[in-house]
Parts: sequence; structure tokens; C-alpha cells
Amino acid sequence: MTLPTKNKFDPSFAIVDPNGRPTQLFRDYMTKFDALVSAMAAGNLPTNLVAAVDDAAAAAGGVPLGGIYRSPTTGIAPHTVSTLQVRVS
Repeated sequence: MTLPTKNKFDPSFAIVDPNGRPTQLFRDYMTKFDALVSAMAAGNLPTNLVAAVDDAAAAAGGVPLGGIYRSPTTGIAPHTVSTLQVRVS
């Protein structure tokens, strides 16, 4: 099982505001991330995640900023592995 990953860190993703407080987008992300990890730890994997190859495709699929989507990748045949992504753009 893979936790949300990105190919690279997006430097425009603001984690804190000018006053040093977490941004609303970051708070929303952490809330969703916590709920997802808690569900996975309890053995309840989400089945309604949008499958998308990147943030643009996720946006077209209705995933909001900070939302989580599934990015299918090819694993060792005949298995397919999905990674979880967080839409940041």
C-alpha cells in the first residue's frame, strides 16, 4: 500500500500563510489524509476514488484541490498497482 506521493514537490503549494499559520488548503488536505489513513488502517479501502494520470485529469474528473485520487501504474505482471495522489494544481 502506498501513501500519497508526487513526482516532485510543487513549490507553489503554500503550506503556511504569511503569518505562519497552516493554509486552508493544507488543513483540508491533512483532514482528508487523516481520514484516508484511518480508514486504511481499519481495513476500509475507499472504492470511489477517481482514477487519473495527473492533476489535470483529476480536475477534469471532478477532484477538488486538496482532493485525493488514484493514479494507476503498471506493476509486476499481471498485477496493477495504484498510487494515491493529492491534487495540488
